[in-house]
Amino acid sequence: MGIFTDIHELIIDMVGNRDEVVFIKYCLNAKDLILGIRDKSKERIPGHFPSFHGSLQSGFFVTYFLDDLGQTMEDIIVTLSSRYQKRIDDKEYSLDTLKWDRDSEINYRAKLKGLNEDLKKAKSKPENLDDELKRGS
Repeated sequence: MGIFTDIHELIIDMVGNRDEVVFIKYCLNAKDLILGIRDKSKERIPGHFPSFHGSLQSGFFVTYFLDDLGQTMEDIIVTLSSRYQKRIDDKEYSLDTLKWDRDSEINYRAKLKGLNEDLKKAKSKPENLDDELKRGS
């Protein structure tokens, strides 16, 4: 999957992707829609694969909780474009702490890497002062 700035192109790519199935659902924490990879752990989530150009597709799964997006992929693309294209155009890629911002997945990966490094440093520190004194620090 490449970098897209158009929701229509992004969804079309997802529909045609044979490597990973994408699902869309409502997230109670974010209070908005989220996309995810539908792996084995997500197969029990009820939903369906909307038709695309009148044919079956198996790249984009819609949870049953979402009934206002439309019945076909064409309808869903129109709905998602009308709701989110302006955000994409404004380079607002993620919803964090209920606020849209410019963080992208790349930025999140960098943040996670930094967080992991901080955790490693914290784990390497002595649990208490006695441990530190025993080591002669």
